[in-house]
Amino acid sequence: MTADQVPAGRPHLTHPWIELNDAVEAGAEARGQDALSGKLKALAEETDSVTNWAGVKAEYQAAWSAIDQAADAVPADVRSEPATIARVVLVLTKQAALEYDEAIDGQRFVADHEYQDGRGFVLAARDYLREQSASLKTVDADAYRDVMQSLESLSAAWPSAIPPKTPELQPGDVYANQSRLELSLSDFL
Repeated sequence: MTADQVPAGRPHLTHPWIELNDAVEAGAEARGQDALSGKLKALAEETDSVTNWAGVKAEYQAAWSAIDQAADAVPADVRSEPATIARVVLVLTKQAALEYDEAIDGQRFVADHEYQDGRGFVLAARDYLREQSASLKTVDADAYRDVMQSLESLSAAWPSAIPPKTPELQPGDVYANQSRLELSLSDFL
């Protein structure tokens, strides 16, 4: 983002602390990653008053590093278990559907940052599925194909980083697509 986009970017940098920290804090601490919450909080607090991205560069890098360390603290065999992969994708896509729903009022987007957050969750789910594809294909290649097709249908709600003039899908359709994805992931749970 550029300097003139700081107000639009603020919600994205506060989101991990405000909306996600409670869900991951206990797991991170159980793996000795006590610093994660503090780093996310520091980034959120600093972002509230920043007028230039350089003002949060150190906090952003510290938070990113803490996120990487927390992810690396999960044993590789656990990260590559099909059930773990499926649960992670479900959490990401359920949050994406909620964000999309919050972004829409009728036939228009009213909260661009919610739309963008939802898109980010879907892209993260897609990337994670691709990274872990070997583990899933070993269990059931056809089920993996179905999962990717379901995710593609869900992804249609977010055709670009900037919300379109009118929603591609209504929230009910997004929830339905997310439910179909959940059903296709059930082969791995």
